[in-house]
Amino acid sequence: MVLRWTALVLAAAAAAILAIPVWADSGSFAIWGLGLPVALCVPPVIAGSSRYSGLVTGLSGVAQLAWAVLLALGVGLYFLPAAVAELVAVAWQPRPRRRTV
Repeated sequence: MVLRWTALVLAAAAAAILAIPVWADSGSFAIWGLGLPVALCVPPVIAGSSRYSGLVTGLSGVAQLAWAVLLALGVGLYFLPAAVAELVAVAWQPRPRRRTV
């Protein structure tokens, strides 16, 4: 759960740092360019320790990584740490124990 919150903080910090220069360059597209990675970090935090938290976190991490690669020539690399944190959260997630009869 700590890595999910870390990813959210990293994405929000990157968006806050880049807000003024990106808004000056791109105008209203800055809302999409900077807001999407932050919005993608919210569902894994909400899913928390639910049954589908691994799936939600994995999909979010892949989507963030795709967005970072798509915008790699611009601001996308600033969101790469958040995507990596989400993917590490999926890899380190404890697996449910199987019941033996």
